[in-house]
Amino acid sequence: MSSFICPLCPTERNFGCFSKMFRHVTVYHQNDSNFSITCDLQQTCGVLYRTFAAYKSHICRRHSAELYSMTKNNSNNNINVNLINNQEHKSTDSSIDLDMINPNVDDNENDNSNFLYDELESVFEMDEYQATSLPFASYFKSIDNDENNSGSILDIKRSYISFILNLREQMLLPKSITNMISNYIISLIEHIQILSEKNGCFSYTDCSQTSATSFQTRTKVIECEQLKNILTSICESIDSISKNEYQLIKTCQEHFGYTPPEEIIISSVDEDVERAYFIPFERSLSLMLHSKPFLVEILREVQQQRMAAEIDQDLMYSIRDAYYGNKLDEETLLIQLYLDDISLTNPIGSKRDNHKMKINQIALFCIIRNILDKNLAP
Repeated sequence: MSSFICPLCPTERNFGCFSKMFRHVTVYHQNDSNFSITCDLQQTCGVLYRTFAAYKSHICRRHSAELYSMTKNNSNNNINVNLINNQEHKSTDSSIDLDMINPNVDDNENDNSNFLYDELESVFEMDEYQATSLPFASYFKSIDNDENNSGSILDIKRSYISFILNLREQMLLPKSITNMISNYIISLIEHIQILSEKNGCFSYTDCSQTSATSFQTRTKVIECEQLKNILTSICESIDSISKNEYQLIKTCQEHFGYTPPEEIIISSVDEDVERAYFIPFERSLSLMLHSKPFLVEILREVQQQRMAAEIDQDLMYSIRDAYYGNKLDEETLLIQLYLDDISLTNPIGSKRDNHKMKINQIALFCIIRNILDKNLAP
């Protein structure tokens, strides 16, 4: 196929290669409730997929060659014209202000002046898309050559736009994840503001309206050197946490009561050493029940089920509505355990009539039936 059309877009957008169309589907359509796409890359396909996970699994398994091919279109001279025309057909998911783009940029200007232009080009799925990943440190370099503009609000805004576009286009993170990252960055800045206010001091300034009347104004200020030390301490703390996995686990144990899995030897003395890892269930349950909001939700759910059962006695909302369930203590919790990943295989050859139990990894799951669905792990 010379071109690929996205069947999920009402405008039937064209793409020069399949990898660009797949990137577009991943970024903009993977969370669609009415996701439906048919694979027609080969004559042997033609299967309809109604979930993005199934479609992605099929593409990675059957069409990896088409997925990782980056064939480019030769229409390099029409990039500016296409970008201007695409303003009328841009996706509603994009919130980029195109007024920041100057389409009449001179070709001889510094490449840094076209930094934002190149990133916006990747958003609108242009044919001259560059599949290069820039270092994160380069996002916070000034776009303008004028040193006076370095560190301005516009410079930070452009750098942040570049960072978000890299997450969406290069790392294929959906919009919901990038929004969550944005909200956390805002929350982090607010915490820095609160910390700066706590380390500030009051300054009194004499103000006089006339020669006879004068008064003092009190404002809270912080020295630049002190603010710099605060930001340096925050950066060092973040860097030490994310330096390696050991530091991350150690920090979680210190601040969140994280419990690492315990190791046990399950093999015999004369066998190769095989280990298993587990977290004691009583410890996990104890940590969960130490949360007061969690206990309040459980009691509220039990009370609502009891009231619903009293209204209609023909329905069973929980095990407590059954004959034996009524004999249970009201403070008991129903816990269901599941054992996963045990399968039977059919050998081939002379032993094809014998079945073999195959255990690659045993996982034990539990569900507390009295809690709400929103608290269950996905």
